Amino acid sequence: MKPIICFFDGACSPRNPGGHMGWGAIVQLEKECKHFYGGKLESENNTNNVAEYMAFLELMHYFEGSKGLDIIIHGDSKLVIKQMQGHYKIKSGKYKMLAVTAKKYVMELLKNNKLTLHWIPRELNTDADELSNYGIATLNLPNPKELKFKYRKHQLENLKNKTKISTPEFWLNLYTEPKI
Repeated sequence: MKPIICFFDGACSPRNPGGHMGWGAIVQLEKECKHFYGGKLESENNTNNVAEYMAFLELMHYFEGSKGLDIIIHGDSKLVIKQMQGHYKIKSGKYKMLAVTAKKYVMELLKNNKLTLHWIPRELNTDADELSNYGIATLNLPNPKELKFKYRKHQLENLKNKTKISTPEFWLNLYTEPKI
């Protein structure tokens, strides 16, 4: 069985916390490559760690219910990788409910699949990084000049054909405190 290689990344821009948030994930299958991305307008609840977990949850959702797979997931978020491996505790932060949910997905996935998680340096995660920034770029911002990144025309042309899978609103609501 050939392993399925995946990458994920999240971004919060132009400030962290509180900026616009984007996430991207890539699943490299034998004959095709699946791309997932999404974004959320600026909010006090947006952080880079929340965006990283949104990207990771895209992968968990994609593999939900699968059996007999060898899945290798690469990410440049040491927090996400180490928490999902059980090396770091899930303590507190705006990402906490997302992390708890992701851990449940990981445990479920491990029942019927082989799952390996690897931390990689940012420079080896450029495709997922591009998708996370593209997730922000697709938000139809009123003032796109405020974003830190710039897209060259060929980058946008390459990215506009990527498959967009919207993250369920349920995940977005996991990290927002209920108003009483």
